[in-house]
Amino acid sequence: MSKKIWTGVALAAAVIAMGWWWLERSTRPAPATSPVHELALQSVPPALPPLPPPPVLVETESPSDNLAATRTSNATIAPTGDQPALEEPLSNVLPTAGEILAEPGDDYVKIAQKLGALVLDSRASIENRREALAHTLNLSVGHEAEVLIPLVKDLRLPDELAEDILSEALNRPLRFQADLYIEALVTRTTPELSLRIRQHLAFLTDGPDLGPTSSAWRGALAKAKAGWE
Repeated sequence: MSKKIWTGVALAAAVIAMGWWWLERSTRPAPATSPVHELALQSVPPALPPLPPPPVLVETESPSDNLAATRTSNATIAPTGDQPALEEPLSNVLPTAGEILAEPGDDYVKIAQKLGALVLDSRASIENRREALAHTLNLSVGHEAEVLIPLVKDLRLPDELAEDILSEALNRPLRFQADLYIEALVTRTTPELSLRIRQHLAFLTDGPDLGPTSSAWRGALAKAKAGWE
C-alpha cells in the first residue's frame, strides 16, 4: 500500500512540475532585439540622385523687338539742348555739275577748277564726269593753261576724258596746243594715245615723229613757236 502511495505522490509531483514549467514559459516575455540587430535586418533604401540645378532663365527678344531696336539704332538722333545736329561728312557728298554752276560769287576760273575736281573724282560715274568736263571746257576759254593742262597731267583723269580735252584743244591757239600736247606726251603712255599725241606734235613742228621722249620735242616746239609770231 505504501508503494502505490509513493508512486501516486511521485506522479502528482511530476505533473505539478510540468505544469509549473509550462506556465512559466508561456508567461515569460520574448527576448528583446537589440537596435543594432534591427538596423541590420531593415532594408536600406537606395540613395536618391541629387536634385538638378534650377534652370537659368534667358531673356529672348522677339523679332519685333529686334526690328524696333534696329530702327532705333538707324534713326537720326534729334539734338537736345545745345547739342549740334550730326551732319554727314562733306567728303562723302559729291556735288553735281549743276550745283557747282549754281554757286554764287565765283569767277569762271574757280568754277571751272571745281568742275575739274569733279572730273577727277573716281566716285562719280563716267557720264557725270564727262558732263562736268564739258562745262569745264566752256569756262576755260582764255584760261586754258590754268584749267586744262593740270587736268591732262593728272593721272586720275581717264584716257578717254583726256582724249576729249585733246580733241577740243584743236580749236584753241597753237601755243596752247603745243603746251598741252607736250604735257600729255609725258603722262599719257598708252600706245594708242601716245601715237596720236606724237602725230599732232609732228604736225605742229612740221617735222618727223621724234618718239615718246619729251626732250626731243621741246626743242622742235620752241623753233615752231618762233615762227608763229
